[in-house]
Amino acid sequence: MDLATYWTVRDTTAADCLELGPVLTREEAEAEARRHRFPFLVFHRDYRDDTHILVHAEHIIYRLYDVPLLVLQQRIFCRICGVECDEATPRSRENWRDFHEFENMGHQTVELRWTAQGWIPVRRSDSVQ
Repeated sequence: MDLATYWTVRDTTAADCLELGPVLTREEAEAEARRHRFPFLVFHRDYRDDTHILVHAEHIIYRLYDVPLLVLQQRIFCRICGVECDEATPRSRENWRDFHEFENMGHQTVELRWTAQGWIPVRRSDSVQ
């Protein structure tokens, strides 16, 4: 049985992830996470059989409390009528999107996330048939 261990750092949504590799100690991995401003550090331990099939995986998540949580700015708006969702939580935004597309047949919504490059689309939904 083969054992692979490695560290990753993640943001609050796990959308951004950076793999640090197997050679770091926990202290070195924490220093890298702080340097890149990621609030979560994840230790992965993967057990694989002789044919390299994953048999068992362990994940240990560490929260670095001195690194602030990233607050993502997201918004959803309709491409057809231009109405924008003002809901705060991801679940509320998802409900608003579903209701808007159901009540307005043929409308399409787009979810945007604020990045250093400006607003970029996260996911495009198909119109309700």
